[in-house]
Amino acid sequence: MIHCEKCHGHGTKDGKEPKKCSTCHGAGYVTRATRSIFGIMQQNVVCEDCHGEGMKIEHPCETCHGKRRVKKSVEQTIEIPAGIDDGMTLRMTGE
Repeated sequence: MIHCEKCHGHGTKDGKEPKKCSTCHGAGYVTRATRSIFGIMQQNVVCEDCHGEGMKIEHPCETCHGKRRVKKSVEQTIEIPAGIDDGMTLRMTGE
């Protein structure tokens, strides 16, 4: 998965930063207060408008559909050191 090149990883059609959610003001959650016989109870719940993202994409990118990333296959030639067993992993710095 790499950042979408068309929207520069923002997820919007025009490639600009998405707007903050007007319901939660970018927090991703809202505080709800309810009265009960025990007093006032407050709960933090996930924002229903932005689903906890804090940002709201009104016009999503056509390539990534607002997900901000796309899947890309990369073919590379690597040198495998001697003594590697099946199932071992190699760390590739910068990849």
